[in-house]
Amino acid sequence: MNNIEIPNIVYIVKNYIDGVCQLNFELVKQAWIEDGHRWIIDSETDLPHKMLSPSHKKVIKTVPTTIDGTQTVQIQSIDYSGNAAMAKIEWKINFPDWKGIEINYLLLLKGKNGWKIVSKNAFREKL
Repeated sequence: MNNIEIPNIVYIVKNYIDGVCQLNFELVKQAWIEDGHRWIIDSETDLPHKMLSPSHKKVIKTVPTTIDGTQTVQIQSIDYSGNAAMAKIEWKINFPDWKGIEINYLLLLKGKNGWKIVSKNAFREKL
């Protein structure tokens, strides 16, 4: 596998990360397809819970205008074959009401308009 697409994938993943950290949903929209989904295990039911893409207009309307706390993010790995890719990112979150780590597995596809995040599976661990 040649690594020619890695910078393009990193660019999209960083747009998502920067958009979330800065509450800049234009960056988030550039990274995600609108009807993509996020999956996480519901802590109360222990069942998979599907959420809308963070770039979906219903989600954007409900997001606060500021974040009280800090978060650091690191891209841990990227792998791709042809027009399919996966990125693993780690969020270290330090908010007044929640402190922990969230691991995201982002699935991306490349179409005629470039790479887009189509799905996210996440694991959260409260510290």
